Amino acid sequence: MKTFGLSNIRNYYISYNLDQFGAGLVGVFINLFFFSTNNYISVLYFQLATFVIALMTYIPAGYFMRRYHPKYLYLLGLALSVFLLGDLLIATGVLSNVFIFGTIYGASIGILYAGNNVLMYDITKDANRTSFIATNNFLGGAVSLIAPVTAGTLIQFSTFTGMYKFIWDFVIAGVFFVLSAIFILRVKHQGRFRIKYSIRSTIIKARKGYAKFNLYFVTSQIFTMAFGIILPIYVFQTTSSYLITGVFVSYQVLLSVLTNFAFRKGFAEKGLFATYAVPGVIISSLVLLFPSVIVAPINAFIFAGLTTIFLTPLDNAVTVEYMKFLDMNDDINRALFWANREYYLVIGRVAILIPMILIAYLTTNTLNFIFILPLISLYSLVYYKIIKRGKIRLLGFVRGTAEKDF
Repeated sequence: MKTFGLSNIRNYYISYNLDQFGAGLVGVFINLFFFSTNNYISVLYFQLATFVIALMTYIPAGYFMRRYHPKYLYLLGLALSVFLLGDLLIATGVLSNVFIFGTIYGASIGILYAGNNVLMYDITKDANRTSFIATNNFLGGAVSLIAPVTAGTLIQFSTFTGMYKFIWDFVIAGVFFVLSAIFILRVKHQGRFRIKYSIRSTIIKARKGYAKFNLYFVTSQIFTMAFGIILPIYVFQTTSSYLITGVFVSYQVLLSVLTNFAFRKGFAEKGLFATYAVPGVIISSLVLLFPSVIVAPINAFIFAGLTTIFLTPLDNAVTVEYMKFLDMNDDINRALFWANREYYLVIGRVAILIPMILIAYLTTNTLNFIFILPLISLYSLVYYKIIKRGKIRLLGFVRGTAEKDF
């Protein structure tokens, strides 16, 4: 049984990280695809359609898992990703609308992660989850480290023009998605996989200890969405270089890899890291307010670097806390809570995308979007809802805290 479990984890690691490499090749460059061939508003509409559709496909995907193993949803998500890349380059007429692209991309994300979240939970039942999450994040960062700069190089020096500058980047990404599919099919399961599921049941009523996670899901997505859209476009706007934009994204990945490695076992020392990390995020955002003092894109590199270092271990710790919360409540269905989580993630994404769309219609200088980030960096205060008196409670790692957490 132990060998069986290790084999599943090994195949999952390979598949997931092949997918992450492909996603790293596309990543922010799908936004630059729309920005450079259309405008800022098209990027925002694409993202809005993506995440609304992601929710609409993620939630009913649970019905599929009432009869079939979640790896098949993961597989379908990969197939839709490959289809999208081809559609971006050959679609014409109504099929070339950003909302159509967002629908396909959203469906691929929603379906893939509906399978991924339950699959990840199941294959780690007998594993050290803190170690699993840190290791998976470390590997994901390591294999995707060169992906953004590779994509930037392919696009920057492409002999094609217009949207076809992206052709080699998208083709190579598609190949990695296919390879990922091959390895996810190697994940084995015993017997027929069945779960109890209904959409109505995904609407979770109040449960002690759950509200703080909902607050985190919403506010973290408000920040993450704005951060992931605004900063790369800002770097591209101020440099006119796909390569430098790729270097910028790879730089963040590198710092994430190093931080995951440094905190691969969590952080046990009381107070120190958590106490300074939260205000560190807020203070570091101030460099964006004075571009005449710290010029672009250097200010973006400083802010992104410090934010990555501060938030990576905190986010890992919250994920572990959430999994432990599910473990400690034996009467709940884990798939329903993962589905319910998606409601709050989408609320956060829509909550920032709608005002960004309105701003895009009102401003003639889209560089001004950068000034949104210092304001929403205040979201980092939410960690104090999960971190008590500056001490992160990593269950099973910080000795003597488990019985007091919930």
